[in-house]
Amino acid sequence: MNNAKKIETWFDLVRILVAVLVAYAIALVILALISDDPLYVIQQFIVGPFSSFRRFGNILSTMIPIIFTGICMCFVYAINKFNLVGEGAVNLGGCLSACVAIALSNKVPAWLLLIIVLVVGCLAGMAASLIPALADQIFHADVCVVSLMMNYILLYLTNYILKYRIKDPGSSITASYKWAPALKFRNIIPKTSVHAGLIVALICVILAAVLFYKMSFGFKMRIVGLNPVFAKYIGIPVVSTIILAQVIGGAFAGLGGTVQVLGMFSSYQWTALTGYGFDGLMIAVLARKNPALVPLSAFLIAYIRTGADIVSRTTDIPPEFVSIIQGLIPLRKRLQKRRGRHEYQIDHFIRIFRTASFDSSDFRGSVRGGLPEGGSVQHGGGIHDALGRSDRRYRQRSHPQRTDRISCSRPRRSCHGRPDLGCHRKRQGGSNACTDRN
Repeated sequence: MNNAKKIETWFDLVRILVAVLVAYAIALVILALISDDPLYVIQQFIVGPFSSFRRFGNILSTMIPIIFTGICMCFVYAINKFNLVGEGAVNLGGCLSACVAIALSNKVPAWLLLIIVLVVGCLAGMAASLIPALADQIFHADVCVVSLMMNYILLYLTNYILKYRIKDPGSSITASYKWAPALKFRNIIPKTSVHAGLIVALICVILAAVLFYKMSFGFKMRIVGLNPVFAKYIGIPVVSTIILAQVIGGAFAGLGGTVQVLGMFSSYQWTALTGYGFDGLMIAVLARKNPALVPLSAFLIAYIRTGADIVSRTTDIPPEFVSIIQGLIPLRKRLQKRRGRHEYQIDHFIRIFRTASFDSSDFRGSVRGGLPEGGSVQHGGGIHDALGRSDRRYRQRSHPQRTDRISCSRPRRSCHGRPDLGCHRKRQGGSNACTDRN
């Protein structure tokens, strides 16, 4: 089992690197075609992010907020719900945290205020993600549409709070009052913008990975994402698991907004959507919803983005070309054959359930075809009988030629003297004898 997990982890790492390299190669070809000096542009794009300590620090500071949103989307992606409210949760978490920081500055100790502000950011993200989750489970609304609309509702709400509640009239830009300087995250690498939020992000990665693979909730969450009908049949609370997974993901997104505001600014200044939430979706897809792989995916995206910024400042190439790379990276997932992806999920599910002492041959069909919502597994042969029945139903749906009915090869009138039954008969006991259908 441990060897299988190691092989799978290394395989996922290779998949991430291959996806980025393919997109990177296509970007280099595009740069060579549109640039007047292609060699210089390619050199700046590849080597530029590592040419100085400050530029390398830009990579690390760029990856901090998208680590949080990548973890958020891992939770959402694991249950197969496309709740995209992480974008608005970042803004709401940063705004409400700024309000609390301004209100309590110089009134409570800095260390206590920091804890309070971080908790407020988590609660703000949880509240933002709870609304689309409830709309999906209670009113059966499309969670993707609701979450996209929620992003702009939260944006206009934070703009209202900024302009009419916490705006500093003496500031030359649209910004809030400043909070206590002791509350701002310190830089951990001199002469760069890398702040202590990177440490908080890595701690969150560890916590999310433990929750995913070492706790019962992560196990239930992955089962619900693979087959909610089967999860309900074996007693997992599907609705509460789906809602709780989205709420936990929103907490990480809200925390990311708080960390970014405290690390990069001394006042709240966001008046537009940051784009961190949608970057998190791409990172989760690239990491194959594995929180442990989120830092690597975030680093690669930050490296590409930093290279594009350097190219735009030193050459005639606009920075928007990085969007081509970002679109090509997740495109490889869509190009996979559907059957290959489906079989991978089935095999992964079987490896998970071997720890529960089930026989994989019994429930392989149940993973593919699903189980009935009613019924009990406490009669007859127990769970194995129920899963075996589901396996037979799957074969009947997926392989019509492998059914329990056969065509009678004998003449119609010679089949038990019942010409009204036709030549389509039910197989009895696995033999080829034709009997009455009833």
